[in-house]
Amino acid sequence: MCNKNIEFEVISDISIPTIIVADQNRIIQVINNLISNAVKFTDEGKVSLKAKLLSKDFVRNEIEIKVEVIDSGQGISKEKQKHLFVPFSQIDQSDIRNIDGAGLGLSICKEIVDRHGGQIGYETEINKGSTFWFTFKAGLVNAADYGESNFVEDSFRLEKSLNILFVEDKATTQKVVKLILNSMGHNVVTADNGKQAIEGYKHGEFDLILMDIQMPVMDGVTATQKLKQMYKDIPPIVALSANAFEGAREKYIKLGMDEYLTKPLDDEEFKDVVKKLV
Repeated sequence: MCNKNIEFEVISDISIPTIIVADQNRIIQVINNLISNAVKFTDEGKVSLKAKLLSKDFVRNEIEIKVEVIDSGQGISKEKQKHLFVPFSQIDQSDIRNIDGAGLGLSICKEIVDRHGGQIGYETEINKGSTFWFTFKAGLVNAADYGESNFVEDSFRLEKSLNILFVEDKATTQKVVKLILNSMGHNVVTADNGKQAIEGYKHGEFDLILMDIQMPVMDGVTATQKLKQMYKDIPPIVALSANAFEGAREKYIKLGMDEYLTKPLDDEEFKDVVKKLV
């Protein structure tokens, strides 16, 4: 997610157990969002990821962990701090250029952290950087019961980062789905309709196409059929629709789609489709 000359540092407290019971995907989603924001607002210097053990409760068999993402970037003004955790509010205005800063990511982070019994907060100073932190509670387990070496290897293996073309006419859905995909480590290019998708498609640039069905100018089915006529080895095209009626998957696969997902996008269902198609 970073194409700047920024140092990345990871510091992990050795007292944190190797294996814990927590929602791995959601915790990683929060971390990725915070790192992504840190990179956006840092032109040079360093971004640090720190994790430390706050407490152990052997009665409840749980621990509390604090994660911090620290950057040496431009900081956030007091006025903009008021909107940090408000969905769709922007922390970047005309005086901060070339930064895509929708506040949706932080509002989702707060919701995830709340559900994990934790807190989220920040410290920031103009021209000196920001620290965003969150805490979460996790269960304690006996690593030996899980076959520690295999478990760790499987849990922390990085999945392939995909280049995805996402075709969708609604700006809100674009932001939400793009955020979900970015949090998984994927790169996303958006198009507002089927015509734009065809015009913007570059052969060999994408690993997957997510195609909305109902769009103005050109719908998703028409765009899919045209793309498959134009290119023989087009990447998989997955239909994404709010229509969850029976037989929809079979219908759209017959019309040329390679797979079918319903909105809102479920990250686990998406991962299953990726494993199947890519």
